[in-house]
Amino acid sequence: MLRGLIAFCLLRRPLVLVAFVAFLGLGFAAFTTLNIEAYPDPAPPIVEIIAQRPGQSPEEMERYVTIPIEIAVASTPGLRYIRSNTVYALSFIRLQFVQVFIRGH
Repeated sequence: MLRGLIAFCLLRRPLVLVAFVAFLGLGFAAFTTLNIEAYPDPAPPIVEIIAQRPGQSPEEMERYVTIPIEIAVASTPGLRYIRSNTVYALSFIRLQFVQVFIRGH
């Protein structure tokens, strides 16, 4: 099988050279249009705060833990969203920040 492929390529050298040049041209075109980033992670930076206070109802957790934390972090630079969820004795706060792209010189 390999002998047949080599014989075919040797008999049709111009066709093989044209196919090789086309392969190189397509590879170069794909390379120039490829989006290359230093950090290709598309997800924005997210910080999660989990606070625990045993014995507290969700209403008390919201009033004494969740809302004060939300107020404290509200002025953080680059903050886009604050999402919170409060359950029995637990407070989950998720902070989503603006993505910053640093371009090379």
